[in-house]
Amino acid sequence: MNWLTWIVESLPFLATISPLMGAAAVAVAARLKPAMTRSIAWSSAALTLVQLGAVVWNFDPHRVDERGRTVSSQMVVSFDGLAPSSTVVLPSTGGPNDANVPPRGINVRLAFGIDGLTLWPAVWIALAVLVALSFAKTSPPPDHTELESSPTYCIALLVAEAGLLGSLTARDVIVSLLSWEVALPALYFLIGRWGGPERRAVAGRMLIFQRIGGGLTLLGTTLVAVSWPWVRSDFDARRTSLTFDMFGLVDGLRTLVSRNEIAVEVWSDVASWACLLLMLGFALRFPAFPFQRWYTHALEDASTGVACLLAIALPQVAFCGWVRFAMPLLTEEAIELSWLLGAVAATGAVHAGLKAAAQSDPKKLAAALSMGHLALALLAMRLPLREGLTGAWLIVQSQGIVTAGLMLLIDFASKRLPHRESAPVEGLAFDQPQRAAMLVLLLVASGTMALASGAGPLLALSQLTWETTPFAACGIATLLLMTWSLLVTSQRILFGRENFSTTPPVPDLNLREFCVVLPLILVLAWLTLAPHAILKSSESTLSQLLQSHERRPDMTE
Repeated sequence: MNWLTWIVESLPFLATISPLMGAAAVAVAARLKPAMTRSIAWSSAALTLVQLGAVVWNFDPHRVDERGRTVSSQMVVSFDGLAPSSTVVLPSTGGPNDANVPPRGINVRLAFGIDGLTLWPAVWIALAVLVALSFAKTSPPPDHTELESSPTYCIALLVAEAGLLGSLTARDVIVSLLSWEVALPALYFLIGRWGGPERRAVAGRMLIFQRIGGGLTLLGTTLVAVSWPWVRSDFDARRTSLTFDMFGLVDGLRTLVSRNEIAVEVWSDVASWACLLLMLGFALRFPAFPFQRWYTHALEDASTGVACLLAIALPQVAFCGWVRFAMPLLTEEAIELSWLLGAVAATGAVHAGLKAAAQSDPKKLAAALSMGHLALALLAMRLPLREGLTGAWLIVQSQGIVTAGLMLLIDFASKRLPHRESAPVEGLAFDQPQRAAMLVLLLVASGTMALASGAGPLLALSQLTWETTPFAACGIATLLLMTWSLLVTSQRILFGRENFSTTPPVPDLNLREFCVVLPLILVLAWLTLAPHAILKSSESTLSQLLQSHERRPDMTE
């Protein structure tokens, strides 16, 4: 049964390369039989989702190694041929004859795995790609640009999916960042070629911000990796190689710093600069800052399927990268620089709340709500306790699903009433009750998740020190503004009269549209009513991170 075990452990790798194989198949079909391209692309996306579903089925959040420690990456496969991917470079003996010393050179491992933090984000990304392929336009848009169901669109979407999944599943930091850089041009192409009138300008701003953020993250990561041989030099007279293994660097550096004074001295000179670079890169990659208006504009101008993918994928990738690598490695430095993250989050939160309260266009409202939720997640992360981290993780998960559902429902309405400049919501309950009910459920779920996941950390944050009180006040004000906008929009849907006398009657959701939106509603109900069920899968990973990130009582004084 060794072959079966290998297949199970290879599922993260197979799910990552499956979209690339599908893109190659679409390219071949475009030459031989163009009518089959969309079916092949859809089948590839469905296969990827099935493989990730198998990962969820076989995932064991309580798996431990032979030493009784929680396994940081549950399902791993390595193809470097040098050492098993589970081997972590640790100073186990502290002597020059340590058997775990890697060979000389640059140790970049082609290893892929799934842990508790990346399990569900990968599933949501695969689901978003499947939806984007299912509802691509099949008729020419008004400006006569190329159809979304063309082979070019399918190939770009599958390449973007492979890059996004690779950035989550790669255990090596360099491979993860390179996978993200592969996804960026594909996303730029998807936004800039199929979208609204401002699509090219929005795509350019997205690429600039993400490239700068990725460059800063790469510099910070390289600084950490280069410091590894110098920190370890007191344990081994030989010059060890550069390693970019994510979990090996985190565990190895923390262990060395806790045991040796020379390692502490070397690391103290590097950690502050590395933390500054990684935090700036995270602030630019995580679209919650008000000057990053490209994010809301991208959600408004991109096609519906691409907008759903952006809302789900971009925050997930940035959040998982920060929480898995930078936060546990640079705990004290991150706490000292948390005022920077708090200032970014507070400004973005108030800006998004004011924008949401002033919106009458439902699509712009959905974009503003998405940015507001992400800003609340940043504020919750400023509380280095279990409540802050779990609250931020839940907000990041739910906001993408809510935004995708809203975008889909708004798009369905705008297609039925193309003469309207924006998707109508006035009196929708009288004209299209199914669509109105789903919109109200998504709006209520959005507000409930924000209150349940963000209010607790914000209230706890306000009680720590006088410096954290203004940040908590900004977050609470944002919650109130967003709640007000959700109530006003729900009132317009349920009690408006503008569309009550529409002639001829506008058809409600068809079976295909209903079957796409209903799973999103069920997932949100699951997150709202039983969040511990989904948190259970990430319990071991979050606990391992919190052991190094929980704030001591003397740090709040």
